Amino acid sequence: MLKRVILSHSEQLENVDELQFSRNIEKIVLHGCSRLQSFPDMGQSQHLRVVNLSACTEIKSFPKVPPSIRKLHLKGTNIRELPFTNHSSASEGFSELVKLDMEACKRLQELPMGMSDMKSLTTLKLSGCLVLEKIHDLPKSLKELDLSNTAVREFPSSLLDNNVSELVILSLENCKGLQQLPRKMSNLKSLVTLKLSGCSKLDGVYDFPQNLKEIYLAGTAIRELPSSIVHLAELAILDLNHCKRLQDLPEGMENLNPLDFLNLSDCSELKVRDSSLPQAKKISQERIGNEAEQTCNQRREAEQQTCNQRREITHRVLTSRRLTFLVKYIKRLF
Repeated sequence: MLKRVILSHSEQLENVDELQFSRNIEKIVLHGCSRLQSFPDMGQSQHLRVVNLSACTEIKSFPKVPPSIRKLHLKGTNIRELPFTNHSSASEGFSELVKLDMEACKRLQELPMGMSDMKSLTTLKLSGCLVLEKIHDLPKSLKELDLSNTAVREFPSSLLDNNVSELVILSLENCKGLQQLPRKMSNLKSLVTLKLSGCSKLDGVYDFPQNLKEIYLAGTAIRELPSSIVHLAELAILDLNHCKRLQDLPEGMENLNPLDFLNLSDCSELKVRDSSLPQAKKISQERIGNEAEQTCNQRREAEQQTCNQRREITHRVLTSRRLTFLVKYIKRLF
């Protein structure tokens, strides 16, 4: 009884039509089969859970798969539309789908309506879909959304009204047309990682969700950070590298818990007061504004001085203890 087919990188393979008769099949992996022209209708294979067609560059359309499907890997194919575009509702055929990977599908232009009905979807990867401009609706179950290197110009504010309240990771890196984020970003209560690096036109971030741990804003056009950043008790990484228009940091950032990493390199216009700099285990500060650089140097020198003082105190205590021990030893001898 055939349950798995794994034929990755079978460069001579051109069709697998016979698979449609394998009713008990659970997993099909054809990753890197660059000559494969099409994929058969697997709608009757009710046990099928995983299909991997990544890097099958000749695949241009995707036929029906059964409702049991849980993972679809379509990275690097030439698919123009999602396989459920022709369904009246996405939920009819994909109610159990957990992961959909369509990275580098360079001909994919839009996502269909009805994706909010996909109640099980947690991971949606669309990075590198160069002509993808719009997203309409998304399922509430979604935890990871990757839209980096797409043509997306805005993140719809309508999605923030509890539509994606469980989102944990949001990546919009290198979306060159993205100029602003909606004002309701704080509604993303579960968001932990926000990636916006390389969005060179992005000049407006109005607020941050309260549970953020990682913020990547390198290479953006922001001039200031929202004041809500000072309330991010869990913040660990703040990357502001190459934010050449950034002029100041909000007051009160010194009250943040120590960061793991703070990157201020190439922030050539940045001017900060000593009280505005958060503490960090590691700080990158090459080519930043003179005042900020001076402040960072002063803080580093102060930390080094404190460290030296502690060493000196420790040395004195140990020396005193040794002398006391030596005196007692000599008295015992006499």
